[in-house]
Amino acid sequence: MNKISLIVIMVVFMMILIGCTQPKVDETQEQIAYLENYEIIGEEREDRIGYVPDQIFVEVDRSNEGATEFVISPSREQGELFSLPEGRYIIFPEYAGNLFIRDETGEIIYQEFIGSFMGVAQVTFDIHENYTIEVDQGVTFAYLNPVETVISNELSAGMWRVGSDIAPGQYELDEYFGYGYLQILKETGEHHVFELVSSINSETTPLFDLADGDVIIVSGISLIPLKPL
Repeated sequence: MNKISLIVIMVVFMMILIGCTQPKVDETQEQIAYLENYEIIGEEREDRIGYVPDQIFVEVDRSNEGATEFVISPSREQGELFSLPEGRYIIFPEYAGNLFIRDETGEIIYQEFIGSFMGVAQVTFDIHENYTIEVDQGVTFAYLNPVETVISNELSAGMWRVGSDIAPGQYELDEYFGYGYLQILKETGEHHVFELVSSINSETTPLFDLADGDVIIVSGISLIPLKPL
């Protein structure tokens, strides 16, 4: 075998090797991110996250000193906006419908389908004094109760703060059931969104790092247990 033939063979071999290690041409970066860790990126991530106000990174007074029990009974004709004293609240619905939490500009910062027989069973959220809450006509009553802050690895639908509600660290999902999303919001703007799917046939188990001050948004699913690594 002459020198030129050997070089040609080596070049062909290298091309084959590179081709095996490169992603297929029809695999976009979004597909790769999802296949590797069930993470949603790109435009779909931006659509899923939506509006993130700076105030969401400001912790409310967790002593709930001014917080109080509250009952919302929406108008049958149109939605009403309700204001509450600042604090951390858990929201239980009667019947089923949409819950909206808005900031002082009127922008929706959290939306969830809640219900006593369908949808998520409850929502826990930090409510600033300039936030408003609305439920649509499907909800007969919504009961809002102040809730104590306890470090836990089990998160229901709503908003959770790393360092106050869950310890910083690396986590993966433990056994769960349902379909929803886990968002990790960072003050730097480098947000993450993971799809949560668990059924008889399949389950997504993303790994993620939680840093002190991160805000976690859980939507579409009633409860997710997290296992520290």
